[in-house]
Amino acid sequence: MKVKSTITRSRIQTPIGVLPADWPVKQLGENAYIKARIGWRGLSADEYTKNGPLLVAGTHIKGAHIDWKSCDHISNFRYEESPEIQLERGDVILSKDGTLGRIGIVEQLPGKATINGTMMLVRPNHRVFESRFFYYYLQGRNFRRFINEKVSGSSVPHIFQRDMVQLLVPAPSISEQRKITAILSSVDDAIEKTQAVIDQVQVVKRGLMQELLTRGLPGRHTRFKQTEIGEIPESWKILDLVKMSEDGIRNGVFKKKTEFGSGVRLINVFDVYQNLQVAPATLQRVNVTDSEMAKFSARPGDLFFVRSSLKKEGIGKCCVVTKTTEPLVFECHIMRVRVCQSEADPLFLAYQCDSSGFRRRLMTRAKTVTMTTIGQTGLGSLPIACPPLQEQRRISRILSELDSQVEIENRKVTQLKEVKLALMSVLLNGELRVTPDPAAA
Repeated sequence: MKVKSTITRSRIQTPIGVLPADWPVKQLGENAYIKARIGWRGLSADEYTKNGPLLVAGTHIKGAHIDWKSCDHISNFRYEESPEIQLERGDVILSKDGTLGRIGIVEQLPGKATINGTMMLVRPNHRVFESRFFYYYLQGRNFRRFINEKVSGSSVPHIFQRDMVQLLVPAPSISEQRKITAILSSVDDAIEKTQAVIDQVQVVKRGLMQELLTRGLPGRHTRFKQTEIGEIPESWKILDLVKMSEDGIRNGVFKKKTEFGSGVRLINVFDVYQNLQVAPATLQRVNVTDSEMAKFSARPGDLFFVRSSLKKEGIGKCCVVTKTTEPLVFECHIMRVRVCQSEADPLFLAYQCDSSGFRRRLMTRAKTVTMTTIGQTGLGSLPIACPPLQEQRRISRILSELDSQVEIENRKVTQLKEVKLALMSVLLNGELRVTPDPAAA
């Protein structure tokens, strides 16, 4: 979007920072309807209905939007019980308990709807505030600082209604608010479109994984056989990780916090969670001895698996080192499989170990006490469907190209979010002034 703008020269100090002299500061409580409530008079999940008014929680907010399809339903009696929090178009809602600051706008209202006990409703006076301008202000630095001041030292983070009543908000003219909103909304639209591309590629990838990892390359196989893990092409083998490794399965090195900060790069559980292919340049550094370096080194083609995790769904997560530019080691909560690359393609195995079928088989061997764990024997003996090496490589290349596309689009999203933050930092305090459209003036 092309924006005509000027740098304002007439600025004054206000209680919420330096603002243009022609921007009044308004107390929200005097210029908005604000309501929240504690509890629902005993409302429980057992009372949710298949149809009826919608009940919105923080988890239903996706960006600025509300995912109405995922909302629960309540009876009309329960809806009418609390008319003060019944939603209208233009309302801004935010989470006030636990995970603070999930903010959404009711731009479309598919029917009767209300909010649950963790949410707060703000209905701006539309002669003073545009709903989207207020929404963007709540995403900015001033409101985040405001939240931090209110919840500092609290064991359970909570925003009270009285806090929002006292909130001070800049109030440029409605026409200027609309122009600011249009600029920021155009960036949000670009983010949403890019995210939609990512989501679609991931859907395609999941479908391809299911087909390629169990049926092989399209048109290549006509004869299939039944195995312990299902039907696979007749020319494929069932192998396990131990048989495809050079030196078995190894646990990593234990290191104290005092040993971090310098030395060699360390692959940890978080790195395995993040990506199927680990990026060495982002890893922490740790001091190791020569003997530890020899025993716990990582090289291209090594697979790593999470062996102990507080999150059950994290156990057995896999990543592969595709290239290294400097020495690497791996930590004690993960295991290494050094793939014999004359027999197996490491990236193909990583995709197999990331598939839903392998994950289901792995979870049957995981054990949970205080943490969920998977042992070397349990992991190493899990069966994997393996085509000939050349077909493995072609399959991994197809899936890797989709991953590369997702990575490119993710970088675009990151860049757009950085642009949005930069624009918000100068638009919402009037440092960068915009010229309203004549029709909006």
